[in-house]
Parts: sequence; structure tokens; C-alpha cells
Amino acid sequence: MTVNSELITISDRFRANTQSLNLKNNFDLFRSHSKIVTLEKFSLLFDNILLTQVISSNFIGVYVDEHLTWNEHTNNIPITIAKNIGVISRIDYLLPSTICFAIPS
Repeated sequence: MTVNSELITISDRFRANTQSLNLKNNFDLFRSHSKIVTLEKFSLLFDNILLTQVISSNFIGVYVDEHLTWNEHTNNIPITIAKNIGVISRIDYLLPSTICFAIPS
């Protein structure tokens, strides 16, 4: 497979330049909603590590799915907000009164 040979080349270049890559062990295959694609699974290897295909992934706080829609990201916003409000409510007594705000309990 062409992709696997390119991954070997990338790995060799990283090694030759004494660089490392933060590998997440998965990959996304982006495609259009309207495009008919056979749902075959790809076997990709990077430094003898098997990469698995995922439908969506988190990239620096933004969820990206295989169709490049915002659905996964918008579904996770309430969860993220709830976690942050919980943290703030637990440490509000440590904050100065000038920036402290009332959090309902």
C-alpha cells in the first residue's frame, strides 16, 4: 500500500533528524457525505505500530469527524462547560473577590 511506504519514509526522516512524533495510534479518513465509499478497514503501520481507523478525533480541543462537520464538537460542548463550572465552583473560595462571581449551588 502506498500510504504505508510513505509512512516508512516519514519515520526514516524523523529518525535521521533525531526528531520524534507524538503518535495517537489512530487516523481519520475524511470523506464527503454524498460520496459512496466502501467501508473497508485500512491497515496502516507507523514504526511497527498499528494505527486504527476512527470516525472522529480530538485535535487540540476541536472534535473533527470523518465528514468534517461540527456535530461531534457541538455534542461535547455542554460536557466541557459542565466540567469547567464544576472546577470553578470547587475553587471559588480561593479566588479574589474582585473576580469572584456567584455560582449557584
